[in-house]
Amino acid sequence: MSWRDLMCGDARSGDVGRAVTLAGWVARRRDHGGLVFVDLRDHTGVTQLVLNPERAPEAAALAGELRAAMLLTGSRRLRDLARAEVVVGPGLARWQPRRGGRGGAR
Repeated sequence: MSWRDLMCGDARSGDVGRAVTLAGWVARRRDHGGLVFVDLRDHTGVTQLVLNPERAPEAAALAGELRAAMLLTGSRRLRDLARAEVVVGPGLARWQPRRGGRGGAR
């Protein structure tokens, strides 16, 4: 078993439903009073993690301790955020992750 199955910038719509392990650095964390959004970055791009206290209470509780540049790894089934009832932050793609450091979705 690898410590990472997928790079942050490599998730595509065909990966929805697949259980994967991601690893990267915390680029940004936003707590919206329920859901916590974490932008996870590696050299290939950024993937947005959504931590829901109803689905993963331990992960959501630990999210308050996350700081920029902390290394984070986790396993979960990928969901299609375009179909979820969640508003995706500006500048982040729904399933086409940003590549590199700046700019919009590809």
